[in-house]
Amino acid sequence: MITLDAGVVIAYLNQDDAHHARVSDWLSAHVHDEYATSVITLAEVLVRPSALGHASTAHRALSLLGVTPIEAVAGDELEIAAVCAATRLRLPDAIVIHTAERLGGGLSTTDLALARAAIARGIPVHDLSA
Repeated sequence: MITLDAGVVIAYLNQDDAHHARVSDWLSAHVHDEYATSVITLAEVLVRPSALGHASTAHRALSLLGVTPIEAVAGDELEIAAVCAATRLRLPDAIVIHTAERLGGGLSTTDLALARAAIARGIPVHDLSA
């Protein structure tokens, strides 16, 4: 299962995003893979669509893509804090790394710093930042 970061999901949903074409091509090439993201990341992604009145449409598009929402569970706070401290990433990015580690799969990201931190932790990365 491949964990998607917020940048990948935002680019998928927004045709005007600088990464949209690269992300769309990558998703098309990986159509048989399974995708997941934290419910916290999903909430982050849905802020703008919510402000524009399009949250339901965006959420439906992610469901059709097959993105599995991964719930945070009690006890995750210690592991997420440790990831944050070790990587010096912002909390939302630490949650993405934690999710990828928890699922034991790869990570797809448009964020070079997140890609580097994930690689340093042994996570296979699909770097879509370039």
